[in-house]
Amino acid sequence: MFRIYDKAKERNREDEGHWIRFEIQLRRKRADEFIKNLLSGYSVGQLFCGVVRNYLNYVHPSKTESNKSRWLPQQWWVNFTKNASKVSLWTPCNTDYNMFKAEKHVFKQTGNAIWTLMEIKGNEQFYKDLIKNKPERLNEKYQSLIAEYGKHSERKDDYNI
Repeated sequence: MFRIYDKAKERNREDEGHWIRFEIQLRRKRADEFIKNLLSGYSVGQLFCGVVRNYLNYVHPSKTESNKSRWLPQQWWVNFTKNASKVSLWTPCNTDYNMFKAEKHVFKQTGNAIWTLMEIKGNEQFYKDLIKNKPERLNEKYQSLIAEYGKHSERKDDYNI
């Protein structure tokens, strides 16, 4: 998370001028990646600017270029970030998908929506509309989980494989 605000205004000291504050809040894996990069030789300032450049960009809108990624950055932004090289804090998810995670997602994330639709449509119509005739292709992690538990549909079409 990035926070940009006027600290002088926050402290009711606007008569002293502006005190613009820029903060990064990192949690879990992003914080770990930041520390790994720091330990690999980046200075705090270099790393801060590189992370900011990777995730935020202030550009000059162009009337002739429709691709926003090719718009030139604002000069004040280049100066602020010291034209640092972009640094990504992204890490791949390397945990196995399992029955526990599938159930947790269904019950914690979508449970109320599923219950509501079943109340409205009834169990049979819910199954027919949203499960059996689903238009999306079953992704690899769900196919693997089904194979792991030895469950197979009578019709391959149920998985859109």
